[in-house]
Amino acid sequence: MYLPDDEVRAVSALVDFLYRGWIPKAIDTSRWPQIAHDLIALYILAEKICMPELMDRAMDELSSTCCRSKTRLGDYYISQIYQNTHEKSKIRAYCVSGFACTMAVKNNIDDAWCDRYAQLSETCPEFFVDIFRFQAKHFKTLATSPYKKGLELLASIAGTCTFHTHEKDEDCYLKGSRD
Repeated sequence: MYLPDDEVRAVSALVDFLYRGWIPKAIDTSRWPQIAHDLIALYILAEKICMPELMDRAMDELSSTCCRSKTRLGDYYISQIYQNTHEKSKIRAYCVSGFACTMAVKNNIDDAWCDRYAQLSETCPEFFVDIFRFQAKHFKTLATSPYKKGLELLASIAGTCTFHTHEKDEDCYLKGSRD
């Protein structure tokens, strides 16, 4: 297989997964930016070559890393994800839900914060459409949870397999049985 458009670290992680069942992990949260980048690149590669279990594992590790480091994906990562995935991608849903939940509880939205994310409207306008859809779907939860932190709010909306690629009646690698 020749993968000239994919990042070397993502291809290396794919090989590790195929041979060892291993994916990059952020044991030390100070390495968060590099691990997040690697996991996103791995997810994009896995989606491209249709490896749903690897997508699910990369998504879970990315989500876990974001929670441990108390960080959500910023504009650079959102742009990369939207430029390299399809419209129904679960990693897009993760970006949107994390952003919408943070926005719902953020009490210090200033012009600089708005300007930073407004630039995304040029590179990935569908991100904002997805946010509006998410907010409409989860309006009650978002509006009635002002005292929760963004990640806590996201956890109350999302279930274990919310950002997995498998269907509800398909096996999940986490459970080894039906979800």
